[in-house]
Order: sequence, then structure tokens, then C-alpha cells
Amino acid sequence: MTQEYGPPPQIVPTSLRDYLDAMSKPVFQSGMSWKVVNSKWGTTREAFSDFDPDTVAAFGESDIDRLAEDTRVIRNRRKLQAVANNAARMVELEAEHGSFGDYLRSHQSFDATAPTYASSSASWARPAATSSSTSSASPCPRTMSGKRRARSSGDVGSRIRRAALPSGGTHPPTR
Repeated sequence: MTQEYGPPPQIVPTSLRDYLDAMSKPVFQSGMSWKVVNSKWGTTREAFSDFDPDTVAAFGESDIDRLAEDTRVIRNRRKLQAVANNAARMVELEAEHGSFGDYLRSHQSFDATAPTYASSSASWARPAATSSSTSSASPCPRTMSGKRRARSSGDVGSRIRRAALPSGGTHPPTR
């Protein structure tokens, strides 16, 4: 039986395509039935050119319009645009750091990359206290989340990152 909810299964990413696939699924699952997303995931891959990062990063308004009419995918324009925006940013990060995996590893630990929300009640949604994380309601600007927020259009929230990153081998802390 396939997993219908929870974080995606861990993969050993061999390419940026693997990371994009793993990080796109939680974008679609946010606020949706995971069963619906899982049932459409194969055709979503087809519609997104098997998550080829360069192809998806180059998606323009006409491509988003086409996808918004495509019954093979979840036709939420914000989610469709988020995947294209994330692909573009991931391609940039890979160019800057040699690989997306190197970018993730350049931030030392997950605790240093995840924001801490004072209002969050779920222990899995908060990083353990470390010298590099704070208990304030906003992330330290030196963290990956702070850098991402400063350089993005806000398409992936911290909870989606927390759900997606373990699939690429980056583990959130446990308490």
C-alpha cells in the first residue's frame, strides 16, 4: 500500500530533477487531499516534463495557462507557478553551489536552516534549540530559510520545506 499522507518517503537524490520532484509534491499536497495528489502524481510528472529542472524553470505564463487547463494536474495556478518558480531558484542555487545537495549541506544542519515559530504547537514543526536558532517568531537572517525568504517570491513555506527536505536526505530534528 502506498503512503497517502505524511512526509514523502526518503530518496537518494541523484539529480536536481529528483529534488524538484520531491519538493513539488508537498506544494500540491498543501491544503489538498494527499490521496488526490498521489492519484495524479504520475500524470503531473508527465505534464511537468518529468520535472526536468531547466524545462520547468523556463515555464512562462502560457505554460502555466496550459497547465491550469490540463486535467492531469491539480489546476491551482499558485501551486503551478510555485513549482516553476522553485525550479528556477533551484537551477540558480545549483549553478551557485555546484549542486543543490551542496547548497543544502552548506548550511551545516537542519536546525540552522529551519525557522523557529513561537506560535507553533507541534514539536515536529519546530527545530530543537541550538546556538544557530532562536526562539523568536522570525528566522535568523543568516539561516537558509531567511535567505530563501529574502530571495524568493514566497512559494514554499517552512512546513512544506520541513516535509520535503527529508525526502532528499536532510533530516529534521527529533525530540
